[in-house]
Amino acid sequence: MPSLYRRLTITHTIVALLAVLVVAVLAGVLILRAYDQLARQQASLAERTAATLLSEFYGRRGSWQGIDQALQRLAESRPQLLGGAYWWPMRPGA
Repeated sequence: MPSLYRRLTITHTIVALLAVLVVAVLAGVLILRAYDQLARQQASLAERTAATLLSEFYGRRGSWQGIDQALQRLAESRPQLLGGAYWWPMRPGA
């Protein structure tokens, strides 16, 4: 039969490992939740920005003629407004 010292050491080690596991799981869940919230906020901002830019474009021109060139120029000059540099699906040579 193991000594009392050995049993206490094993049980305390198990309790400590379980505590670390619980903290790691909780931290992971909280980080994923915060990241999801940030991603939703950024997507909402990008949608509002795109809606504003598109309405201004149509308001000035009265048609959608030339929108593809305008969006491509915008994506190249300020990609952060449209969600990244590679969002434009019709890149020349692609």
